[in-house]
Amino acid sequence: MLFSGAGHSFPHAINAPDDGYLVQMTNFNKIDIDVENSQVIVGAGVRLGNRPEYSYNDTAAWEGSLNYELDKCGLALTNLGSISHQTVSGFISAGSTGPTTIHDLGEAIMRVRIIDGNGEPQEFTRPEDVDGKVDYDDEFFGICLSMGLCGIITEFTIKCVPTFNLIGTTQTCELVDLPDDANLDLFADETKGDVLSYQDYLIQHEYSKIYWWPQKQVARSGCEGSQRRAIRS
Repeated sequence: MLFSGAGHSFPHAINAPDDGYLVQMTNFNKIDIDVENSQVIVGAGVRLGNRPEYSYNDTAAWEGSLNYELDKCGLALTNLGSISHQTVSGFISAGSTGPTTIHDLGEAIMRVRIIDGNGEPQEFTRPEDVDGKVDYDDEFFGICLSMGLCGIITEFTIKCVPTFNLIGTTQTCELVDLPDDANLDLFADETKGDVLSYQDYLIQHEYSKIYWWPQKQVARSGCEGSQRRAIRS
């Protein structure tokens, strides 16, 4: 028996064998937003964002998604990946994070609910910090990243942040002959002047994406660096 969310994984990872079952998680679509405490209880089958069968600009592509519903309440997730058509459970249980070394969606997960191999519901809550330290050996962390091996994930409770925009710049340039206004040298060991090393670029930008096209005919790199900007109510 295999379970599927948005079907973002490789086919052999989610397609059940001929004598097995493939269970779609679509009906696990609960979204219960607690605005006062800035958190949401969300079902495993809820998509983070757009549904690719619709046009990207079509409102129907976003309605019912977690990002859409949170935004209506002035809230957001602290971090996302480059795409958003995955389900909440698929994104989290695969250990996905997003383009930042500062904000960690994993730190915002407060509770996870599963159905174990005996068909019994089990809940696991994030352990409290003790003297500023977290017990990462707690079973909660293993459940969140279990890819369903410990049971079928059905629900998360996630801490949210006030909604925000990202404001930044994008630059694409050749790998060898960097332009005078280049702000990243992908293979430099250290920062030189205004041209940042890969490590420093990630540190100095709240959110960042790095692209590399190594083909001889292309031989280019690209970078996107951005910062949060609060949305005034």
